[in-house]
Amino acid sequence: MKQTLEKLWEQHGEDHFIEVLSDFLTEKQSVTIEGTSCWTLLKVPPEFDPDNVIEAAYSCRKPKLKMSIAELNDRFRQGDTSLGITCMTRNVQALPVNKLAQLIKLVRSFDKFTSNNDPYNEHDLAVVELDGIRYFYKIDYYDREAFRKGQDLGSDDPSNPDKTWRVGLLMCADEY
Repeated sequence: MKQTLEKLWEQHGEDHFIEVLSDFLTEKQSVTIEGTSCWTLLKVPPEFDPDNVIEAAYSCRKPKLKMSIAELNDRFRQGDTSLGITCMTRNVQALPVNKLAQLIKLVRSFDKFTSNNDPYNEHDLAVVELDGIRYFYKIDYYDREAFRKGQDLGSDDPSNPDKTWRVGLLMCADEY
């Protein structure tokens, strides 16, 4: 069933996948072929539960969503300014220019994500060290339109760069 759900995902795209699947299941448009109920593109046993299929669809969707967020965060951290802005605390701003350049280079090249430092696989926190001092680079997600209007609203879809404005904050670890 997972492969069928993935095909449905590819056909309808992220924005409409669950909506389309829910509509099909809610309408209960089925046909029985050789003892199997066929719900549009899904072949499921006759005793199937629509809620389980929707739950399976969500679990199918999550890894793709998280990977997309991680990829977008990697691009942003590496310098793609079309995805957001980076801010830094006063302590970081006070670094000599050559040290600040080294620190930015460390953040941009950071790729040591593990299940311990990145439990949600979003690549939204980089921890680097320069001259014995630990620094954090934390990415937060904001609604792009609200941010333009000066409103502080979190994004409901961090995987969509058209809807999400990233704000990266570079700080000393003791400022966290």
